[in-house]
Amino acid sequence: MRPLLLLLAVALLAGAEVDDLWFLDEARGRNLGVKVYHPDAGDGPWPVVLVSHALGGSQWGYVYLGRHLAAHGIVSIHCTHPGSDWLLWDGKGMGTALGNLRRAAADPAVWRERPRDLGFLLDRLDEFERRVPALAGRLARDRVAAIGHSLGAYTVLALAGLRPTLPEGELRLDDPRFRAVVAMSPQGTGDFLPAGSWSGIVRPVLLISGTRDDEPMAGRGHGLPWRMQAWEGIPEGAKHLFVIDGATHMTFAAGGLGEKAVPAHLDLICTATSAFLAAVLADPAREFSPPALAGATWDQPLRAR
Repeated sequence: MRPLLLLLAVALLAGAEVDDLWFLDEARGRNLGVKVYHPDAGDGPWPVVLVSHALGGSQWGYVYLGRHLAAHGIVSIHCTHPGSDWLLWDGKGMGTALGNLRRAAADPAVWRERPRDLGFLLDRLDEFERRVPALAGRLARDRVAAIGHSLGAYTVLALAGLRPTLPEGELRLDDPRFRAVVAMSPQGTGDFLPAGSWSGIVRPVLLISGTRDDEPMAGRGHGLPWRMQAWEGIPEGAKHLFVIDGATHMTFAAGGLGEKAVPAHLDLICTATSAFLAAVLADPAREFSPPALAGATWDQPLRAR
């Protein structure tokens, strides 16, 4: 009898996936590809999370996280950011691909437009409901968060109040509709992020990193201590830091660049993220109490190794 009950429980928690959705922003000339993960049972309303990929990524990344969130009653919308996506390297030789990625990382337009992509998609929830019938009448529009990895971490932190300094000056891209953000492998100072860039963040933030979280393209000096500059720069308040022992930069993308996914690390990311979102996206929101998880630490950076 017990195996049957277990199968029924898993079925109730199953999610569904909808791929190859496109949303054209005519004003900015950007066509955004989207994949949606959503619960497959229940009437909602379901909180909404928008997911921003790292440099060279796409809407097809972070499947493990999208499926986990859907199984926990959250709609997870993953988008492709034109100009900093997989087309930079797909079908290219190594030299061309690396050159494309470096140019995109240094392009002010990329830093300017990525946060606006998520705001644009949030403006289109009516269209999401029309095009994905399972979502109709089930979206909790006042309970929205964003998750990002690497360049995506910058993207979602900008929505929470981080202010980059581009050639035209300091830019404000914050969007109060996003109740909270999760930033995996956040950047430290450099490029368009001078000291003080994080001082305007006052919403709940979860930063996630690893003790081996080095920047693949930036070389030495861009590991965990550098990423802790984001943690130190955000004002005291509703901020939390989750550091996974042994996790690398590519851990959060479920592997890549010669690395394989470590299931235990992905489980920690999913558990910490869904626990945080369950608190900050509750109705009403409640204070987040970090769960004790073996193999990681909360609010106390580990020494990089």
